[in-house]
Amino acid sequence: MTKTNGIRWWLTATMIAALAATAGAAEDRLHTVKAGESASAIAKRYYGAYELAGLLLLYNGRTDSVLRIDETLRIPNAETHRVRSGDSWSGIAKRYLGRVSAYLAVAALNGRSVQEPLHPGDELLIPVVAVRQLSRGETLGSLAELFYDDPSLAGALASFNSIEDPRRLSVGQRIEIPIVKLRAIDRDLPTEDPAPVVPIDPASNTKHAASTGIERQPGSLKSQPDGTTAPRFAEDLRTASTAYAAGEYNASRTLLETIRPEVDTHGTTAEQRRLHRLLTFVYVAFELPDETCASYRSLSERFGAEVTWDPDLVSPKIREWTSRCN
Repeated sequence: MTKTNGIRWWLTATMIAALAATAGAAEDRLHTVKAGESASAIAKRYYGAYELAGLLLLYNGRTDSVLRIDETLRIPNAETHRVRSGDSWSGIAKRYLGRVSAYLAVAALNGRSVQEPLHPGDELLIPVVAVRQLSRGETLGSLAELFYDDPSLAGALASFNSIEDPRRLSVGQRIEIPIVKLRAIDRDLPTEDPAPVVPIDPASNTKHAASTGIERQPGSLKSQPDGTTAPRFAEDLRTASTAYAAGEYNASRTLLETIRPEVDTHGTTAEQRRLHRLLTFVYVAFELPDETCASYRSLSERFGAEVTWDPDLVSPKIREWTSRCN
């Protein structure tokens, strides 16, 4: 084989391998932003949920929510794989994500264990992958809490990113975030009349829900067989958490402060704890000591004891600021 033919063979083999690695990946749809459109309206159109705006922006590598006319956004879709005879966790991960090491995250995000056998006909969601650069004080546990509402999925993030020691992370480190929540609905539906996103000055105490681009749909109490009520504010809190995770602290703060009186009066204890936990984090982000301590004390009251943070899940900055409240 001549040198030229050898190079051609290598290039051909490389291209075939690359195509095989991404054969299962769905191509993103492209959306051109129109006048007055907000990220939340676009998320509502394609995914049926305003609160997925933060994840959509994250996927597009955006650090703010202000969109520009004629800007192009990629609209991903987490596919569904129907298990066939002979499928394996590692094979599915390799087919769709190009890496065997992703199998633990695929299983975890589907609420499954890799120890569980796969059966023909089982349906699995295949994550799309966003990228987040690690900020100072962030951990895999805090990212799992922010993006999945479940810090126990830190291990899935570690395996997905081939991180051997989660305690040795560096600021600016590239962390891939697999996401299964971005599941497209009928993507040919007409866009609804959107609410424009207006930036809020972090130093301002303005409370105007429309300014955040987040549409709030108040929940209703649902009676249970035992006469108790089901969580009422789960969607609002999930929306606020997603906004915080995307760095939209204004949006998260505005929504949390708007629903706080209702949650404190009518929410479950778990909802109250989650609200004041999120508010504590948001106020630290804005570096507001009085507000931080007020929320931290409210959180402690609902636990009936002083709250101590897990250093693997909560950033040093949050731990430092709340330590001053004791």
